[in-house]
Amino acid sequence: MNDQVFNDLYRLTVEEKFEDGADPSKDLPDYIASWEKIIPRNESAPKPCPRASHSCVAYKNRYLVIIGGETNSIVQPNSESEAVSKTESIKKPK
Repeated sequence: MNDQVFNDLYRLTVEEKFEDGADPSKDLPDYIASWEKIIPRNESAPKPCPRASHSCVAYKNRYLVIIGGETNSIVQPNSESEAVSKTESIKKPK
């Protein structure tokens, strides 16, 4: 088993496509999904540590909130305050 985790960031876009002449109130759409790798504008900006088994949500289409998960470190934080103290502070963009 490979225990390696990464800190790559991807965006999933799902589009609804209807056939020509379809009635959206009656017909079901086809769903087209595509993945896009996100490249930070500032390569030196702090990035989330590599992790697995986490949840992530975009907030106000500007912030990325990553919750929970596990890193590839043997020692995991026991509390939120311990996790925050071990994480680099990320400044809000101006």
